[in-house]
Amino acid sequence: EARTHQLSYGYAWDSTESYRPRTETRTTSDGTVILDELSAPFPKNTPDRLGVYLQDNSQLTEKWSLVPGARYDYYKMTPKADEGYDNVNPEEEYAPEKISDSNVSWRLGTLYKFSDAATAYFNYSQGFKVPPYDLAYFYFDHIPFSGNVIRIIPAGDLVPEESDSFEIGIRGDIGNFSYDISAYRNDYDNFIQIAYVETITEDFGGFVGEKDVDVFQYQNIDKAEISGVEFRLEYYLGRNVSMFLNGEYMDSEDKSTGDQLATIRPFGGTLGLNYFNGNFSLDAMLKYADDMDTNPEGTFTTDSWTTVDVFARYDFNSRVMLSAGILNMFDEEYIQYSTIAGIPDDGRDLNLFTEPGITFSLGLKVIF
Repeated sequence: EARTHQLSYGYAWDSTESYRPRTETRTTSDGTVILDELSAPFPKNTPDRLGVYLQDNSQLTEKWSLVPGARYDYYKMTPKADEGYDNVNPEEEYAPEKISDSNVSWRLGTLYKFSDAATAYFNYSQGFKVPPYDLAYFYFDHIPFSGNVIRIIPAGDLVPEESDSFEIGIRGDIGNFSYDISAYRNDYDNFIQIAYVETITEDFGGFVGEKDVDVFQYQNIDKAEISGVEFRLEYYLGRNVSMFLNGEYMDSEDKSTGDQLATIRPFGGTLGLNYFNGNFSLDAMLKYADDMDTNPEGTFTTDSWTTVDVFARYDFNSRVMLSAGILNMFDEEYIQYSTIAGIPDDGRDLNLFTEPGITFSLGLKVIF
C-alpha cells in the first residue's frame, strides 16, 4: 500500500555567443595572393534559452506509479552585424531577424509492474522544439569536385515545432533474456524538415566554373504525423557474452498533401554480439536497412543494405584507453536514405552520396 511522492523541479539557463568565421586564401606559385575572403555560414548571434520544470513521481501502489509533469521554455536568438555573413549573403538577400518565443508543455506517464517478467507503460507528452540558429540563419555551399553543389539557404520565418506524443509499451526480464517493445504516435504542428527547393545553375568562377546547384531550406510543415514500432531484445549467453537485436519501423504523413515525410527512415535494425572480459571488450554488429519505397513521388529511392562492423577496446586503467575498429568490413556499396531524402529523381549520378567502403580506425584516449 505504498503512497509516496517524489517531487523534482529545476531550471536551466543558457546564453551563448555563436560565430563560425572562415578565411579562404589562395596563392600562386610566385606568391601572388589571388583570393583572400572572409565568410561565415551564419551571422554572429546570441541564443538565450530558459527552461523550468516540475515533476511528481507518485507511487500509488507497490505496482502502479504515475508521473505528471510540466515545463516552461523560453528562447531568444539575436543576430548581429557580421562581415563574413554579408559576404555570402549578397545585398542581404536573406536578412536575419531576431527570433523569440515561449511555451508551456505537459506530460503524463504511468507504469504498472505485473511482475519482473512484464511491466507495462504509457507516456503522453507535449513537445516544443526550438529551431537552432544554424537552421534559421544558415547559408552554406558545399562544392564537390564532381556532381551538384549542395546549398542550404536561411529560413528566417521558421517557427518552433510543437507536438503531442503517445507511447505504449511493455518491458521485462525473463532469466537471461530482456526485452522492450513499444509503439508510438507523434502529431506535429509546424514540423521542421529540410526540403528541396529547386535546382539552379550558377557560375562560381575560377577552377570550379559553372555548376548545377541543389537548393535546400529548413521549412515548417503545417501538420504532420509520425508513428512506428521499435523493439530491443537482449540475451546473455554466459558471464562474458551477450547478444542483442533492435529495430524500428516508421510511417508518416504530411497532412496537407498525404505524402510521406521526406526525412523518414526505412525499416532498419542491428544484430550485435558483445564480449567483455576484465579490461577488454569486443563488439560485432550487423546493421540492416530496408529499401525505401514509400518516399515522396518523383524523388530518389535507396536499395536495402547490410554492413558488418567490429570494434575492440582495452582499458589500461581509468585514464588510458586503446580502441580499434573495422567498419563496413565486407566493403558494401550503399547509400543511406537520409543523405538523398527529397532530392528529385532526375537521373543524376548518386556516387557522391555513397557511404565509405571498408574503413579502419585506431584511437588512443588519455584523460589528464
